[in-house]
Amino acid sequence: MVARLDAQVGEFDRDTFRKLARYGVPMIGWLFGLTLLTFVDRVLIELLAGTAAVGIYSSNYALVQTGLPLVLSPLVQAAHPAIMTEWSGDNHEAMRGLIAEYSRYFLLLGVGATVFAGVISRPLSALVLGRAFHPGYVIVPIIAPALFLWNFAMLGHKGLELAESTGTMTLGIAVAVLVNVAGNYLLIPPYGYVGAAVATLSSSTVYAGFAFVTSFRTVRWTVSKRAIAHVAVAGGVMAGIGWAGYLVDATPLVAPLLAGVVGFGAYAGVLVAFGEIEGDELRKAVGEIGGYDW
Repeated sequence: MVARLDAQVGEFDRDTFRKLARYGVPMIGWLFGLTLLTFVDRVLIELLAGTAAVGIYSSNYALVQTGLPLVLSPLVQAAHPAIMTEWSGDNHEAMRGLIAEYSRYFLLLGVGATVFAGVISRPLSALVLGRAFHPGYVIVPIIAPALFLWNFAMLGHKGLELAESTGTMTLGIAVAVLVNVAGNYLLIPPYGYVGAAVATLSSSTVYAGFAFVTSFRTVRWTVSKRAIAHVAVAGGVMAGIGWAGYLVDATPLVAPLLAGVVGFGAYAGVLVAFGEIEGDELRKAVGEIGGYDW
């Protein structure tokens, strides 16, 4: 490959190296912090609550961690190249509008998927996991919002990426890790693995808040207040239908599943009634998630 490129192997561009180091070295810290956020709760559950609690927590955590990002992550991944391509170095207002647009799509799709994950948590755990792990389904409605907020923050901190402020990103995730560790130490002894789930939600909330505050220094992260209000109402309706499904004790598996499906339909119906979802926008959002050109 080197021969075909006719490259000088010994060439060394100091400016390029400095730029890579300035951007990449702090990014290593960010990735290390992400690894800590992913695994430190399991270590602390082991120390403070025992091995059995780790098994229950990890297995139910894996259910939502495997399923929910299938909806959340593709939209974030689709937004990244679009935003980076449009960035000229000084078109902050255009970037602000583009990030706001993707944030709105994320809300419309992500809130419904997050509530759905919480609603079907009990039947999903019962169908996929062994009986000993079933009690852990209670963490799914806590972990699902944590994953939602974390992925939402990946859009919110795009301004830091554009400004190559990876050091600031590393600072943010360091704060989130400290909040996670402190929360685990405080909450696991009295509440077990449920306390660990709350600590995870707290750290995700902190990082999302950090992304919002620091965006004022780069490209401000704005989200449509109208969309937030409409999604909140639709999500509340869906959650209410899901709760009703859990009140039907005679069918502990079928009722929540049915409530999840009906609730998701109601969620979409409320958004359509508010005029929040239009045909062209829906096709665009689904197309970007699936990688299709409509």
